Order: sequence, then structure tokens, then C-alpha cells
Amino acid sequence: MTEQQTNQQSQQQLPRIEPSQAVQTELATLNVRYRDMQETMSRLITMLAAENAELKTENDTLKNQLSKLQTQNDTETTQTSRL
Repeated sequence: MTEQQTNQQSQQQLPRIEPSQAVQTELATLNVRYRDMQETMSRLITMLAAENAELKTENDTLKNQLSKLQTQNDTETTQTSRL
């Protein structure tokens, strides 16, 4: 007997068990809660991604300002040392 035949025979011998109405109701409730949680997580991820993009832009701006200030400081230091 092949493995497939053995599996088919095992499946045929097992009776199909239907969950009770209470279990079906609980599963339906859990499914709704799970979908709500997925939607909430999706919204949070979208918000965090937008916040991250804003922070990266702000960080780049601050780096540019710092670089300009350092250049300005170096220029002033060089001019002061020549005097």
C-alpha cells in the first residue's frame, strides 16, 4: 500500500467533527478582532513610516546647517589667526 493510499484511508476513517455553535461564535469574534488588530497595525506602520521620513528630512537639514556653521567657523578661525 502506498503512502497516499494510507493517508486516504486514515482520512476516511476519521469522522468530521463540527465545532459547537459557541465555538463557532468565539472563532468568528476572534477573526474580527484579528482583522481589527491587523488594520490598526497597518495604520500604525503607515504613521511611523511617515514620521520616520519627516525625521530623516529634519536630520538632513540639521546636518546641512551644521556643515555650513562648521565651514563658517573654520573661515572665521582662519581669518582671526591671520590677524
